[in-house]
Amino acid sequence: DVGNVILFLPFGMIVQKLLGQRIHWYGCAIIGGGLSICIEILQYIFRCGYCDINDFLYNVIGVLLGYFFGLKIQNHF
Repeated sequence: DVGNVILFLPFGMIVQKLLGQRIHWYGCAIIGGGLSICIEILQYIFRCGYCDINDFLYNVIGVLLGYFFGLKIQNHF
């Protein structure tokens, strides 16, 4: 579970860095959630890994933490 958060943390930072002021936290959550749903669907179709709603939630949390961390770094420097 912590691994999912850590895995998606850089994605949130990248989205925040690339889109900057053009995206809010909820937009980043939607983009990250969409990516997470795609991954979960692929896991279900190809029967590799385990498709779980908790993975989706932890992935979105990781994206949001990455977004806010990237925002904090951007405002700090």
